Amino acid sequence: MTLHDRAPIIAAVGNASVVLLLPLGLMLLGNVLPDRVSDTSITVRPDGTGRAIMLTLVTWFYMCRALLPFAFIAGWRTFVHARRRAAGTDRSWVGVLEAGACGFVCALLILAPGIVRTPAQAPPFLVVYGGIALLVGLVVGLVLRATALVILKFAPRGVPES
Repeated sequence: MTLHDRAPIIAAVGNASVVLLLPLGLMLLGNVLPDRVSDTSITVRPDGTGRAIMLTLVTWFYMCRALLPFAFIAGWRTFVHARRRAAGTDRSWVGVLEAGACGFVCALLILAPGIVRTPAQAPPFLVVYGGIALLVGLVVGLVLRATALVILKFAPRGVPES
């Protein structure tokens, strides 16, 4: 590991961890928050909070199969952009656009069978679902950019002393 690679590696691992752990955090938060659908009823919850958390962890574990490629891409691209930033040649906004493009491509892959079967009906679906996926990707890209910048600001720069 060279002198300049330590902080980018820490940022890459941090962003890959965000991609894997943020959905788990949101799912656990959803279990803890009360249901506020209306003021006319009270939601009765059985004493099974531990079971609900366990089901959430199992669901997240199965989700990890889908999240691992995105975590790998986020870590790899964070490393590339962090090294460029250290060299003074990158401002890291390209990473946000890459995340948006990744979201759009995912929507395109999901919609591909329908596009092939009925190409005349595909454009509205592509615009709506592709646009939503693009926006979600951009938001994720902004979160990852902020995370990487915070990590790079506080990460140790030099090689550890032996």
